Amino acid sequence: RINQIRELAEENNVDVSDQIRQLEMRAVQLRQEIFSSLSPMQRLQLARHPRRPSTLDYIQAISDEWIELHGDRCGGDDPAIVGGVGRLGGRPVVMLG
Repeated sequence: RINQIRELAEENNVDVSDQIRQLEMRAVQLRQEIFSSLSPMQRLQLARHPRRPSTLDYIQAISDEWIELHGDRCGGDDPAIVGGVGRLGGRPVVMLG
């Protein structure tokens, strides 16, 4: 909603930067309160949430080039691990996750 308010303000040339800053600070406080009071089971559910960023999301965000490698010499492909080669800041790297 904060982003919607920001976009609306920009479209209408209205300065609401102070209010947005307050809303963002309040959102940070609420997030800290919520996450600090989670039970171990709730933390586990968050860690396993299907919409949580995956290794591939992080690799694609930080690498200049990325070629994912699949399978082993016996024809298997483990979906639990990702590996490949790419470039990070122009340097060739191998990434696993």
